[in-house]
Amino acid sequence: MTYFPALLPTLHLLHSFGALVGGMN
Repeated sequence: MTYFPALLPTLHLLHSFGALVGGMN
C-alpha cells in the first residue's frame, strides 16, 4: 500500500480534468 497515497492526487487530477473537458464539450 506504499504507492496508494501517491496515486490519489493523480487520480483526482484525472477526474477533475475529465469533468472539465466533459463540461466544455
